[in-house]
Amino acid sequence: EDDDLMRELERRLGPSLGEWFGVRELGELDRVRSGTASISEWFGLLDSGLDPKENELKSEGIAFVK
Repeated sequence: EDDDLMRELERRLGPSLGEWFGVRELGELDRVRSGTASISEWFGLLDSGLDPKENELKSEGIAFVK
């Protein structure tokens, strides 16, 4: 379902959506949520607007919650 959501968002917002948020693969998000991401990944995702604790992405006026 997450893959389908990202594909739909990329279709609507452009092919660079993943790069725009600084998140290359949903696997990175899953590792952060499960606590297995490295410190650099965690801070990289925070810098891109993702709050791993809330599983929420807020950037450029877009907000969605899993």
